[in-house]
Order: sequence, then C-alpha cells, then structure tokens
Amino acid sequence: MSTDPKFGRYCDECGNTMLKAHKVHLNREYCGTCYKRLFVRRACGTCTGFAIVHRNHTAAAICFACEVAVRVCLRCEKPVPRASMLVAGKAVCPSCAPYFKTPKCCERCGRESRRIAAAPSAGITEKVCDPCRNRVTHRTCTVCRKYRKVAETNERGAFCADCAANESACHSCPDCGTAVPGLGMSKCRACLNKTNLDQEVRLTSVIFRNAWVANLWSGFASWVYGRSPASPRILALVRSHQVFFERVDTHFTELTDISELSLLDQFGTAELRRHLLASRYIATRLNLEVSPEAKRDSADADRVEAIVIAATRAPYGEIIAGYLCHLNNRSLTARTTRMYLSTASSFCASENVGAVPWSPGQLERYLEHNKGAKNNLSGFVTYCREVLQWEVTVPGTTTQVRGLTDPSRSVTKLERLLKKADEVGIDKVTKQTVASILSTSLGFSASTISAARVEDFAISPTRVLLTLAKEEIELPIELWPFAKRLAQLLLDRSTQSQAT
Repeated sequence: MSTDPKFGRYCDECGNTMLKAHKVHLNREYCGTCYKRLFVRRACGTCTGFAIVHRNHTAAAICFACEVAVRVCLRCEKPVPRASMLVAGKAVCPSCAPYFKTPKCCERCGRESRRIAAAPSAGITEKVCDPCRNRVTHRTCTVCRKYRKVAETNERGAFCADCAANESACHSCPDCGTAVPGLGMSKCRACLNKTNLDQEVRLTSVIFRNAWVANLWSGFASWVYGRSPASPRILALVRSHQVFFERVDTHFTELTDISELSLLDQFGTAELRRHLLASRYIATRLNLEVSPEAKRDSADADRVEAIVIAATRAPYGEIIAGYLCHLNNRSLTARTTRMYLSTASSFCASENVGAVPWSPGQLERYLEHNKGAKNNLSGFVTYCREVLQWEVTVPGTTTQVRGLTDPSRSVTKLERLLKKADEVGIDKVTKQTVASILSTSLGFSASTISAARVEDFAISPTRVLLTLAKEEIELPIELWPFAKRLAQLLLDRSTQSQAT
C-alpha cells in the first residue's frame, strides 16, 4: 500500500490521491485513470476469452477464470476459487489467512490472537478474539447437543438455527441407524466414540516396541468401549492409561513374563490402583489374581521406601537408613518393618533427633502424645543403645511423670484453677478441680490423681505424703490444703460405699 503521512493513499503511477485502489499489480496500486491507460485487453492463451494485462506484459496472457481454475493456496496448496488475501501476488485461502496476519491483543481478555474482529450483529463493537466472541454468540444446543451459534433462546434453553425451526427433527446415524436428535449427518455418541478410539489406537500403536503390547493396547480400548460405549469421557479415559502400557512395553520382553508378582514388583500397589482399569484388564486377559497379602506387602514396601527417601533430607537420615538395615536382618514381615520404621522416623522428626542422643524427657513427652507407640519404639531404642552406643532406655511401665510441653500454659492453667478454688472455698471445691490442681503441679495425669486411694495419703502436722506409682512424694506446703481436701472427699466416698 502506498500512503503519504499528509495526503493519504496515492497511485503508484501518477501520484494522485485515491480512496481505494482500482487495480493492484505486482505490489503496485493504480487508480482508475491509470488502469484504463496502462492495462490492455488481450486474447487468453488457454481459452477463447480475453485477459486484462499490463501493456508491458510479455508472457502469454491468461484470463482471470483460467488463473483461478489452477490457483492454489500459498500455504496449504489447496485450490482457492475465492482468495481471502494476496501475499506477494499469491492467493491465500480463508483458512490460512490468519497465519499471515499480525497478532493483535483482544480488547476483552488481552490475549494475542490473529483472529481479531468485531461482531456488530451480536452487540460486540470492540475487536475481540474468537473465544470471547463465541462466549456471546455460541452455546450448546438443547436438542442436538452441538456447540453452535445461537439462533433462539427460551425458557427451555438455547437452540441452533436448524433445531429452532424444528425441535423434533432427527436423523439416522450413518453407521448404526440409531435416531440422532437434530438435522445433518452426524454420528451417535457410541459410533463417534468408536471412530475416535479406532483412530487413537491406530496412531498410538506405533510407539510400542513389542507387537503383543500393541495388541494389549488395542484390546484394552475395545474392552473399555464395551463397558460404556456412549460415555463422553471414554477417549480421555483410555488416553490416561496409555502410560501404563508404555511401562509394560519397557519392563517386559514377552507376554509370559507378566505375573502377579512381576506386576507388583514393577508397578507397586499405588500405581496399579492409579491404573485400576488397565491392571484389571490385564488380570482378566491373562487370568491373573493378585492376593491381598501380596498387595499389602508391596504397599508396605513402598511406604518404607518413601520413609527412607523423606528421611534423607533430614538430620536423622543416616540413622533411619541404618535402622532399616538392622530390621531387614531380623527377617520381620513387611508390615512390622514399616510400623517400626515409621514410628522411629516420626519420633526423630518430632523431637529433632540428629547425630547425638536425645535428652532425658524427650522420649517420655513423645510417648505421652502417642500412647500406642511404645512397643514400636522399643526396638529403635535398643538399636540406638546397642549399635550406636547411645545411653538411652525405654521408660518403665510405672513411670507416670510427664514433661511439661508448655510450662507457661501450665502456669496459666494452674492460676485459673487456684482462682476457681478461692472463689468457692477450699471446703466446697470439687474433686475434679482438686485433682487438676495436683496433676498440673506435680506433672502426673489427672486420671492418676483421681485414681488415688485414701491409703495413699499420709497426713501429719509437719508434712503430707502422697504415694503414686510406688513412689512417695512429699508435697510442698502450698498443696497441703488441696491434698487434705482430696483425701477427705475420698474418705467420704469410701464411707458412703460401706454404708450402702
């Protein structure tokens, strides 16, 4: 295009300004006057018609009709009876024209696109991309269920042009003859799924190294199709299991190499569960049955491996790895190994165990919050004591004293309990409150204090003794009133029981 910043578009021959070029020839634009002067009429060299060519044209003249008859697209080389645009004198079909346009930003979403246009008929005056325009103009038709331009909308939904004219219109599926809603020659969902699956299998079978795996892949697609032919997700479902057959093709040489144990060894229970349909098909095809015990052992082995991998990034990684070797030498079951290792890793992570032994009270604090972990940790403590030469022991069964996990919180709790006791008076305070005060002060559990008997208290004018877990504890003078109150409550309860 020839343009002048001041006067605008002009003719390349005479230089006069013009609104629109009358002829574009060899990237030069001509006005109507110059066109009549420079272009002449000559006989077409192909047909009996006439061609309009430049007067300096020396080659054989070809008329426009003959030129169009043999013209092909510059990009896709398909016939172009009607060009969308000309690029260097070559025609471009409407489908390829966007590839020769400069990308522009959509005025709605801001994304760049070569397909930017307005749609005044739909009330869209700005330049927008196809997705933004289709959100306004297109919807899924209520009758034929195709995503088309909306012709009519009512309380029943949106309708395309064909279905709006005749909502009861239907046609026969060209493959199976089933009635399909809407006009046209579209296939039913089941036949469309069959066509898509056959094409998918044909395109992907070439990636497999072994022909028997390709047959398994084809059989799996047919098996899934037979389960639900009309499912709209069947193609995506089959594609999601392709990686499973790729791994089968990699790990197995012959079909006879596949067995229950080899599947578990190569994939593990988590992967078999993720590809449940594919593994179920292979089990049905080869008459395999994986026992629940084998699945459980494989799952435990996978979890043990995950624990070791996670521990490698922690300070206790070498300890856990050594402990696993120690457990493997004991010929334990996979589940027992997993439980022992999991508890040991949890304890090390919770108490920040590293290259040095844990300090006194850490193991007791962990066991207080994990009541059932003592048996699983005993083997780890033994390993640390005998192999790592650490001076650590498992707390005795009679040890009831707890370490204070949060001293400031215990002080706050004790202040609240003492305030409550002062408000009602020591003679009226309940057994639960007294037990909570003593348990918070001494570090015993509230249940242990509540389970005390009258005989466990030795009260004299100079001291008060409390026997818990075969241990005599001399209470500080501040706790004497609460100990005497608890002893009195226990005595009253014992007296009432005897009277009854």
